[in-house]
Amino acid sequence: MVVEQQYDQINGRHYIARAMMRESTPQQLMAALNALKESIDDSVTKGASVSQEYIGHSHDHIRGGGPITRGLVLSMDSGDTPMESFADITNKEARSYKIPVSPGLGALSNERAVYEVRFRYKVQTEPVVVQWGGGQTMQLEPFAEADRPIWQRTSHPIWITDGWGDLHLLVDTLDGGTFDLYAIHVWETYEWSMPRIGSDDYMWQTQASGATILSYFDVLDNILCQAGDSFDAETYKRCQSAVNALYSYILDAPPPGTSTQAIKGHDHHSSGYGGGSVPMACIYSAGSVDNPLWTETLTTQNTWYYVDTTATSRRTTGTPAGTPTTVALYEAWVSPGITSSGAPPSTHPYTQAHITFSESGTGGTFEFRLYQIGTTTHSAALSVTSDSGGFGKGIITFIPCVGNSLNLYALEARCTSHASRSVNILTINHAEIVEWDETTISLSASSGDQPLAVSIPGRRVA
Repeated sequence: MVVEQQYDQINGRHYIARAMMRESTPQQLMAALNALKESIDDSVTKGASVSQEYIGHSHDHIRGGGPITRGLVLSMDSGDTPMESFADITNKEARSYKIPVSPGLGALSNERAVYEVRFRYKVQTEPVVVQWGGGQTMQLEPFAEADRPIWQRTSHPIWITDGWGDLHLLVDTLDGGTFDLYAIHVWETYEWSMPRIGSDDYMWQTQASGATILSYFDVLDNILCQAGDSFDAETYKRCQSAVNALYSYILDAPPPGTSTQAIKGHDHHSSGYGGGSVPMACIYSAGSVDNPLWTETLTTQNTWYYVDTTATSRRTTGTPAGTPTTVALYEAWVSPGITSSGAPPSTHPYTQAHITFSESGTGGTFEFRLYQIGTTTHSAALSVTSDSGGFGKGIITFIPCVGNSLNLYALEARCTSHASRSVNILTINHAEIVEWDETTISLSASSGDQPLAVSIPGRRVA
């Protein structure tokens, strides 16, 4: 018995109608399937007497599949006070922040590979010009003195292939303007950063008329190869085309023998392109050592307040009595395919946030929840009693989210034990979260129940 792992060019010369199959032809097909199996699950082919031949696909753009974007790569937020202030600059002034780049992401195309950047700012007196990473130049107009800082969206080119890169900010205050920077958040995002190669979905690619290298997936029913029957050319053609389609689907590259890729590669992001969604770790994070991020006096017991109602540069707009705000306390990008349902959600997908706080007394019981502005829905409420030093922490669960978009959130708090207690939000870390139980990843819907590497004797697909 010989089990081979090999992917050679598989083309139309092998299935001439009514011709007999040579022994090497089906063997070549089996060897290609074994090679694909190793690339999918990064383990030696079942029955092979040799070691693993092919490395598992890794989404680094060289070893198969598009890069896996990491999501939030920089998160800085100073709350109510500016983190940077630029004024009376005689020449342009620059700042640089170190940020990681996912393997292969910058190699795709410097014209397409960019970061999604959100920053919160205020301009006073005269217009100010800012530029991020040699990208778009933006002239920002001055605010009225009483105006609050606002959010602005832009992009930043990715110039390196992987490792650590620099986020560059160039500021020109022109004729005496002042530029105050309150927050910077930078995401690698799938829709912004990954160009799509191929034009057809994996399952529904139609046969290319007259093509030599076929890539499509047709019905592979056991009736095509009954016991005692020969392995006919039509059945082989279907298998061959499926193997080529799998090659492109797994590796996001043209199959050997052609420079044209018809099948879109799987990406673990977009619905319908294969593999479970890969959740980001952090989607927003902020904290302050010396000063609280946000401070709120909870005047009335058991009444919800936005935690920055009393801030001098307040972000939210609703009243303490619970009128929905139209402006976010912060914004966070959520991965494609991770959209919750329910108010609050009761099952995956959803997001979670860890917070720490202090209060003006000790032993007070507080509740916290996050409001998703776009869906007008709330998370579950976290109930925490502060310790003897007036500090507390906990995780807000079942936070509503909408995938492949910026989600706008406002944090609400109430004191259920006392009136007129002040609460200081010290840190917040908001993340996409995954929970699983050996076989089922709850965040990603799947109707299957076994990993590919497990052999299931006797199972048939009707």
